[in-house]
Amino acid sequence: MQPPIDTPTRFQGRVWGNVGPTVQKATPGEERELAERNRVADLPFGHRTSTASLADLNQVRIEFNFLPKEVPQEVLEQHQGTLDHRLRSIRLPKGDRPTQGALIAFGNDPWFWSPGAYMHFLGFDGDKVTTPIRTQAELKSQLGDVLQ
Repeated sequence: MQPPIDTPTRFQGRVWGNVGPTVQKATPGEERELAERNRVADLPFGHRTSTASLADLNQVRIEFNFLPKEVPQEVLEQHQGTLDHRLRSIRLPKGDRPTQGALIAFGNDPWFWSPGAYMHFLGFDGDKVTTPIRTQAELKSQLGDVLQ
C-alpha cells in the first residue's frame, strides 16, 4: 500500500500522522500543522508537473510562434541559448517534465494529458437551455488554435 499523497490522513474519524517509524494519533495542533503544510504544497493546475516529457510539446510552435511574440527580439538575440534553456526561462517545464499549462498550450496531444482540455459549444433552437440543441461542436487542439 502506498502512503497517501494528501495529509492529514483520516481514518475512522481520527487524524493520524507519521512520527519517526510509527503512526500516531495527531493532536489538534499537529492536525492544523499538517493541513497547513499540505496547502503550501498545492499549486494551481497549470503550474503542476505532468508525467509527459518535453518531447510531448510542439517545440517548433513555441520557438517560432510563441517566443517571438512574447519575448522582445533583442532579448532573443542576446540569449542564444538552446531551446531547452529558453523553455526553462519562461517556466514551461519543471525539471525534465512540462507543466500542465505547457501541455494545454503547446502539447502535441493536449487532451491526452488533460482530457478536459477542450471546448464544447452548443447552439439551441431557443433562448432556454431546455430547448432542443440545434448544433454542437467540440474543439480539441492546442490552446492557441482553439482560441482562434
